[in-house]
Amino acid sequence: MNTIAGMPARTPSVSVLAPSAPLRADAVVVGLRKGGDGPVLLPGAEAVDEALGGRLLAGLRALGASGRADEVTKLATLGLAEFPLVVAAGVGTAAEDEALRRAVGAAVRGLSA
Repeated sequence: MNTIAGMPARTPSVSVLAPSAPLRADAVVVGLRKGGDGPVLLPGAEAVDEALGGRLLAGLRALGASGRADEVTKLATLGLAEFPLVVAAGVGTAAEDEALRRAVGAAVRGLSA
């Protein structure tokens, strides 16, 4: 467990927001699908990509993200956005309900590790 002596462990909380909502958080989760030519951002990631100057997908590819199911890739925003961290959660080749549910679970586990 990664905690500092004397400080309580912090449990991540999850909020689902409309894509047009202001993005102010400790981390923002986006979905990533495995495509034929590499990973593809799922709908809803547009505001995050815009906050990063259109470089979100390139950054994730540079870190080796593929969009594979249950894959979690963390990308620091280095002060470019109102949030310090993007967590890309892979859904595999199809963004179906079960794949999305599993991706969110993987992202939350990745934040608490």
